[in-house]
Amino acid sequence: VMVDKIFSYESTLNTKSWEKNILFIADDQTEAYEAVFETMNDDAAAMIPAGLNAPFKGYLNDYLVAADLTAEIKTKINAGSLMVNYSGHGAVQIWANESIFENTDIATLTNDGMYPFFISMSCLTGHFIYPETWGYPSMAEVLLRSANKGAVAALMPTAMTTTAGQHILNTALFEAIFTEDIRALGPAVAAAKQTLLANGASAYQEDSETFLLFGDPAMVLKVPLPRRPSG
Repeated sequence: VMVDKIFSYESTLNTKSWEKNILFIADDQTEAYEAVFETMNDDAAAMIPAGLNAPFKGYLNDYLVAADLTAEIKTKINAGSLMVNYSGHGAVQIWANESIFENTDIATLTNDGMYPFFISMSCLTGHFIYPETWGYPSMAEVLLRSANKGAVAALMPTAMTTTAGQHILNTALFEAIFTEDIRALGPAVAAAKQTLLANGASAYQEDSETFLLFGDPAMVLKVPLPRRPSG
């Protein structure tokens, strides 16, 4: 299934209208430090070039009912998104304490042929080493293993991470893709991790090792914009 989705993704020209969409999701703030969840998304969204659509921001603070945000997330994914970026609390199978998106939601997606790159600046959503992994798969695994829906790749953490490290890594990843024009996923993530470690190797070494790329590192993200001249 994973290979089929990658082949499907790579066999289409990057001229589809849905490839201009990027979805930003943020957990709500109940404590002072949690304000960074929205700031993290805002900083990444500020790097989206003018040739793409204005990014959609689904911030839980703006919703009276968490289920309304869940419905909107699924609607936007089903309509097609190049990337889905989340920042907030997470567990192995869920985003946010309110479960604004979880593994059971993936089964209801209908985004066949429009597979985004998922980014989860959280904890644990890539924890593939759970002792009962086949009975309790991580969000990253389910997104990639789901046929005709879900994601083509994901950057998610296998354990606990820090919000400071998440913020640096997330900003650096969007900078690598949209400012430095590094569209192959492996090199883009590697560049972002280099920036993270440059901000303090001792402080962020564990964050760097915890975030894993699920998918093909050679796959090129289908940004529907001309490449930057290399000469």
